[in-house]
Amino acid sequence: MTRRNILKSIFFLALICIIPLVTRADMDGDGLPDDWENSYSCMQANTVDDAEDYDDDGLSNMAEYVAQTDPCVSDTDGDGMPDAGKRPTPAWTLLPRCR
Repeated sequence: MTRRNILKSIFFLALICIIPLVTRADMDGDGLPDDWENSYSCMQANTVDDAEDYDDDGLSNMAEYVAQTDPCVSDTDGDGMPDAGKRPTPAWTLLPRCR
């Protein structure tokens, strides 16, 4: 691994691990900001539920957060197609949680 790749990896981890912790409250440590979780009736800010899929649309709550879709409604835009069918799950959501 080159020095440049190491620096890129450190920068990437800082973006997904450190910056979100500093900028938005997340009392349960699941990576989902409390204010985002509190804005949806199916979510609980004090429960580790980033890997859950409360609306059974094929996207985890973390993927819903990243894609900016509603974690309580399987078809956020109402076009008859579940959210997972039209939005790819970002690769970084597959990484281990930063705790």
